[in-house]
Formats: sequence, structure tokens, C-alpha cells
Amino acid sequence: MTETQMEQAKNEYMENLKKLTSDRDSIERSTTLQRDSSEWIEIRQKLIAASNFGSISHGVENEHQALLQLQRQENVNILPCGLFIDKSHCYIGATPDGLIGTDTIVEIKCPITASKQGLVKAIEENKIQIIKYNKKTMTKTINKNSKWFYQIQGQLHITGRRVCLLGIWAGENEPIHTERIEKDDEFWQKNMEPKLVQFYLKCLLPELVDSRYERGMPIRDLTLQNKENIQPNSCTSSLLSESHAGPSSRVVNIDQF
Repeated sequence: MTETQMEQAKNEYMENLKKLTSDRDSIERSTTLQRDSSEWIEIRQKLIAASNFGSISHGVENEHQALLQLQRQENVNILPCGLFIDKSHCYIGATPDGLIGTDTIVEIKCPITASKQGLVKAIEENKIQIIKYNKKTMTKTINKNSKWFYQIQGQLHITGRRVCLLGIWAGENEPIHTERIEKDDEFWQKNMEPKLVQFYLKCLLPELVDSRYERGMPIRDLTLQNKENIQPNSCTSSLLSESHAGPSSRVVNIDQF
């Protein structure tokens, strides 16, 4: 494919994607069943999403039970939700684990380490990635370099909500550890948005419109002029197994970063 043909193909791809994701509210409502929804699966294959790192199978198996336990523990009503599409970038989406009221999202994490050795010990040994524990002062702070923090900030930005109730579950016989994480617009604008946009437009989009992966060829060597700390061959590969699950995969989901 020539450079001119590539640019034309990318433009057509983006126009089709904009049409597909134009009704954000309708998509969110119709995909509320999440993994049980065929529409959620189809559309999510076309996004940069915010959640596929770590021990996913363990989390999926226990997520529903953890949500019910969190609801009882915090005395809140957690509503299910579907796939949210970013207002500015139609190729970025997120699906929180639930919603509370009008300004709060819920994210549940079920780390295997916590279930094996107990939540308190896991935190004190710094085995929970989003929590930094200082053994000298016996104090906890949020680790803004963790993948969970990036995921949550992406979800908050995309949903337009103010705060995330994070629940860390270690089993039904132990209280859920909670953290309330507020939306950080500066963090999104400085650390996330530019890299996600660059990644999609420079790395993933060319592969989606003219796939080398599907033909068993090496993925394009796109260095982004070394301006960003992104390695296209590795980051593109990590998304291809999901992105090519369907023939029309187009979007990247923030849950994967």
C-alpha cells in the first residue's frame, strides 16, 4: 500500500468509526450487560480500552461477588453500566465495573496475592500495585505510576465523573479495602491523552487498515520519532490478539493501559 493509499484508507476508517460511535449514550445503555453483551464484545474490540492487564481470569470470576460485598459494606447502590466512548477521541473507551449516583464510578480489583496471603499483609509488603506502604511511618499513599491508577484516570475522564470508589477484594471472609481516587485532569492531559492518541494514530491505525499481523509479517517499525516512551512493536502486539478477534476491529480500549 502506497503512502497516499494508506492515508486515504486511514481517513475512511476514522470516518466509519465516528459514525459507529456517534451515539455515545445509546452505546452505553445497550452494552450494560458487558461481557454477556454481543454488542459490548463487538464494539470493545474496536477501541483503546482501560482493563486487560494482570490476572484477568481470577478477577472476572470474583468480580460479581466482590461488587455485592462492596455494596453491603459501603451501604451504597451500585448500578451496572456499559461501554463509554470518549467525547473527543472516538477510538478510546472504558467500562467501569459500576456507577454510584451521578459522579462516582466503581472499580473492583481481585489480586491473587491478596487472596493468598491476606489483604493487610499484601499491602504492608507492597504487593498491591496502587498502594505505596511506608514501613517506617506505617502510612499508605496512592502509587500514580501503577497501571490501576492509569486505568482509573482514563475511566474518570471518559465517563466525565469526579471520583472512583476502588475496592480491593481478598475473599468473602475479609473486608474489602477501599480507596477513593479523584479525577486528575492534569494527569490525563500530560501523561495519558497524548500517548494514547499517538499510539492509535501512528501505531495501531496503520495496522488495522493494512494488517501485517494477519499475514504473518513483522509489524511496522513505527518509532514515533522517539518522542514518546512507546515501543510500537511490543505495544501493538499486546493489542492485536484482541483487536483482530473480529474482522472490523477499530478501537483501542483504555482498560488495556
